[in-house]
Amino acid sequence: MRTYTDPFTHIGRQSAVALGFFDGLHIGHEKVIGSAVDAAGKDGLVAAVWTFSESPRNAFSQHSIPVITDTDEKKRIMRELGVDVLINAPFTEQVRALTPERFVNDVICGCMKAKRVFCGYNYSFGDGGKGDPKLLRSLCRERGISVSVIPQVCADGLPVSSTRLREMITDGNVRGAMPLLGRPFSIYTVVISGKKIGRTIGFPTLNQVFRPGMLIPRDGVYLTRVIARGKRYFGMTDIGCKPTVGGIYRAAETHIFGFEGDLYGEKVRVEFLEFMRPEVRFESVELLRAQIQSDAERARNMIESGDFGL
Repeated sequence: MRTYTDPFTHIGRQSAVALGFFDGLHIGHEKVIGSAVDAAGKDGLVAAVWTFSESPRNAFSQHSIPVITDTDEKKRIMRELGVDVLINAPFTEQVRALTPERFVNDVICGCMKAKRVFCGYNYSFGDGGKGDPKLLRSLCRERGISVSVIPQVCADGLPVSSTRLREMITDGNVRGAMPLLGRPFSIYTVVISGKKIGRTIGFPTLNQVFRPGMLIPRDGVYLTRVIARGKRYFGMTDIGCKPTVGGIYRAAETHIFGFEGDLYGEKVRVEFLEFMRPEVRFESVELLRAQIQSDAERARNMIESGDFGL
């Protein structure tokens, strides 16, 4: 998959292009992108995605909206979906000022050479988000481009949306978020050196910090699955500030079952399967050790029973 950050990149061949921000890349987003990929395969076109590297909504809001899926994860998932070309553009003033007509002329026709366009039912585009799927279809029809608008996708009788996912993950309901995402919520960041307190109590951990602007799950302990060096392991992850040992910033601290060695400086994916308990401040390290031992026993029982949502 070729990836570009210039929004006005000319891809050189006719394309079937999926449009949207796709935060979370949930099952509704995958339907839009998958439809473009299928059309490209049938019609001999390039399967392309034109999206933003940050939410355009943040340009119009005083409060930043946390991102569910960062750029690296988006690239990985889109590559697995069969995307050939990804335009992952910053939301610059130049792009922001494009009228719907200019967006269709300059980007869809000029840069993407689109023959088929796919978007969600609530897609908006152009200066101030003035364009909607109806206008997109009208403007593209005049230029000989077909537009397919993917209807709302539901799960458990409710619409699947990035907003709903943020609420679930923020509440710690990572198991409930899995059917909406089509996979576990995950983080994928570099392992850093910590205080190494976990080693002293028999539970060594890998430490990861959250990138600015990323969605952080509810503080607490989770059953997780870890993908490291091409292998999969189960683990337990604590999200929070580690109040018992005087932590001052929120981070993810993961104990991996059956893993030996260290992963410092490596990027590791941690998938969140089940919320186990809230974060608690203990009066001593000994009480913390006892609780972690109890958590580990419960986690192993969940793993053996398969009771973790996958």
